[in-house]
Amino acid sequence: MARLGRHPSGGTTASFRSAAARRHIRREVYTRDHFTCRTCKWRPTEWQIALATATGRASIPGMTLDHIVPVSHGGRFENDNLQTLCEDCNRERGNPAPEVQL
Repeated sequence: MARLGRHPSGGTTASFRSAAARRHIRREVYTRDHFTCRTCKWRPTEWQIALATATGRASIPGMTLDHIVPVSHGGRFENDNLQTLCEDCNRERGNPAPEVQL
């Protein structure tokens, strides 16, 4: 369970997580997605992955975490709302509105 933190607006919310919790989730999502872009299947070099993993860094050059439902549309920083995308695919995707389900 994520630790609750103080939201910048002053309130406490489960969607605001500590930096350590966010790094942990980022690593979990990258691992779940095999460090591969879900759209174009681009993957950083094994050396980049090994360096990031060994040093505990949460970021990998060229990779991003994408909110499936954008934060601006109510999406949260949670495993089931995140996917691994390369920078190009993330930029191309932009900030889409969630699909309406009837």
